[in-house]
Amino acid sequence: MLTHTSAPETVHTADTGGTIEPSLRAQVLGPVRIWRDGRELDLGPRQQRCLFALLMARAGQQVGMREIVEILWAGNPPASAVNIVHKYVSSLRRLLEPRVAARDSGSWLVRQGSGYQLTDDPRMSDLVRFRNLVAQAQTSARAGEDTHALALYQDALRLWKGRYSGDLAETIFEVAEFDTINRELFDTAAQAAELALRVNDPAGVLSLLRRIASWDPLNEPLQAQLVEILDAAGHKVEALAVYDTVRTRLDEEFALEPGPELRAARRQVLSRALAAEKRDPSTAPEPAARPAFTGRRHDDPVHALPPMRRLGDSLRPPARIRPAQLPPDLPVFVGRQTEMDFVREIVRRETNGPVVIAMSGMAGVGKSTLAVHLAHTLSGGYEDGQIYLDLRDGAGAEVATPDALATILLSLGIPAADLPGRVEARVALYRSLTAGKKMIVLLDNARTIQQVRPLVPNSARGLVLVTSRPPLPGLAAVEGASLLPVGLPSARTARDLLAARLPDDVPAETCVLDDIIDLCGRLPLALALVAARASAFPGLGPAELMTQLCRVPSRLEAFARDGGPEDPRSLYVWSYEQLSESAARLFRLLALHDDETVTVPVCASLLGIADNETAFLLKELAESSLICEVAPGRFGSQVLVRAYARELLAATDSPDDRSSAANRLHHYLLHQAGYQI
Repeated sequence: MLTHTSAPETVHTADTGGTIEPSLRAQVLGPVRIWRDGRELDLGPRQQRCLFALLMARAGQQVGMREIVEILWAGNPPASAVNIVHKYVSSLRRLLEPRVAARDSGSWLVRQGSGYQLTDDPRMSDLVRFRNLVAQAQTSARAGEDTHALALYQDALRLWKGRYSGDLAETIFEVAEFDTINRELFDTAAQAAELALRVNDPAGVLSLLRRIASWDPLNEPLQAQLVEILDAAGHKVEALAVYDTVRTRLDEEFALEPGPELRAARRQVLSRALAAEKRDPSTAPEPAARPAFTGRRHDDPVHALPPMRRLGDSLRPPARIRPAQLPPDLPVFVGRQTEMDFVREIVRRETNGPVVIAMSGMAGVGKSTLAVHLAHTLSGGYEDGQIYLDLRDGAGAEVATPDALATILLSLGIPAADLPGRVEARVALYRSLTAGKKMIVLLDNARTIQQVRPLVPNSARGLVLVTSRPPLPGLAAVEGASLLPVGLPSARTARDLLAARLPDDVPAETCVLDDIIDLCGRLPLALALVAARASAFPGLGPAELMTQLCRVPSRLEAFARDGGPEDPRSLYVWSYEQLSESAARLFRLLALHDDETVTVPVCASLLGIADNETAFLLKELAESSLICEVAPGRFGSQVLVRAYARELLAATDSPDDRSSAANRLHHYLLHQAGYQI
């Protein structure tokens, strides 16, 4: 990514009359990212990044508010959708132009009618630069300047780091919006390949074409171009292998044969190979291994076509499969009796639809463990099976609804080739398959109601257990879900939990165990990590454990340090990265306050803003489960979360910023105590 790291010049724009900073660079041709002066900036939560990608796709054009809401919420917006969009726009404006006054729209992102418009300056937008380079290449090609045109095509294609907007395009609306731009890439790659063949320089585009073709493996015209370029560059065996890979996937997933372009590309490879062999038999390529199509005729010596699937094959009911996908239960489960009694009471009730129970709570508090234990405990009454689905992938991103539905349908016996393409069709098929079934569905790590609703089965005899960090009150309003907050265990339960996990030969010294529990803030995950350390080092008693835990400079350093999924720090990172810029700043500054709880005015003094704005940010932090409202208007957080906030404050905020916030807090507290300042 090119960045301008020297002092930014001031440039006037014709459209807005404002100023822009040429050191600002954005990337949407791949994962959505943005830099200023070579330093990457945080674009905020997923929906805010998606809004930025949409505005970049329409740079220089107005995008209406109705369309923004439709795309961001996939046609199912909350009542507060417009307010949320306004908040995202404000955050993006501060990010793009931090020097602009709070109520000034600036030059980059301006209000246009009922929507918004982002500037189409090519120095900021890689998409605009790509289109400009392609236009220049086409002009050069028409003028007969083929070599120069090819160089311009290469520069244009090098701007792409992946499909447009990376993994943000999850809904059918976003796919339709962003796929148009992806088609521009594939068309440009084809033009560059044709030009490279014309000037006899296939190697000049080979590496680019390999990478781009991997992003759309069933794009037959694109794969045909790759086959031709590989052949022209002397890679005949790889060219045949590419053809066979596409052919196999088309057959296995769709029961289709390759189209005429791809078949013609293969014939050309074989024809050239036969001609070369006649001239020199040693040049004949060794054909790539190709799976045989059992029971099919091979009348065509160049290409054997697989038979088309018979009409009605996909209408045959799938073989009955009883899924049993629950993760293993803990050997010893301690506590949570109140929560388990609540669930049992809900399950016993007569209902007209599936029982949905949504558990919420902070990271590491044991929501998933409780849900899995409940599912195992209740599974005897649900003879049609148990489905488990983690709605967050290994990288921490939300699992797209189409992918989630595909996973469930495959587990219910639907062949991959029979999966409907449209989301609505997958939902309908899922509900048909689960109608009347006594089945448990456990949806782990949900973030929004939009993730959950399509996955609720169509059966009054079913049970759906949902875990999430923020509460999901919308699920209660729309699906009649029962909300179950999962808090920290009591001190007694925490002691029982730790004692049950410690090796049998470790003495249970109550006072020392209580000190360890206090150090862990009663967080079940932290207690489990301490017990695991004791198991790893036989002979290590509670007193020695406590000594080891106290030696580290930060409480979080006392636990896993490799950043793995068992590290509490890595769990908090996920919640923190979903925050708006202002809420993230407030979270860090809370570390300056020594009390365990804070009020809205205290937080307002830290930020130097009005109470009503601060209350909105505190609500955002509470919804992320980084803090909780312990009493009306009073908020607290767990000790390890506060330790994480202290780490972030030291690493992110300058000494001057920390000092200014501390002085504002000090003045406020003195004023509250009656001192004149």
